[in-house]
Amino acid sequence: MKFGYKIAAMTMAIVLVTVLGLLGFAYQSQRTILQNQMETQSASVADQLGSDFASSNATLTILKQSLKTDYLKLAKAVREDLRYIDITQPNLQSLAERLGIAEIHIMD
Repeated sequence: MKFGYKIAAMTMAIVLVTVLGLLGFAYQSQRTILQNQMETQSASVADQLGSDFASSNATLTILKQSLKTDYLKLAKAVREDLRYIDITQPNLQSLAERLGIAEIHIMD
């Protein structure tokens, strides 16, 4: 082999090794960056879901309390109305319709 070909072959080998090394370094750097980004986003989404869950629980608690209060007021209104009407099926149906409820249950 001629001397010029040896130098060209060594130069090509050095360039090839350099390019492959840079590609490997770029791949590792990009992989690390993407992995860190995914971990950060996952933590952020998990925090947001936890916050949403806590907010939903608080809303449900408030809603339950509100419904209990409304049902209690409605029951007291039915009790007052039952003092002044005859307790018959048509009267109870009419009262239920006026109050916007499906039916009235009377218990001892």
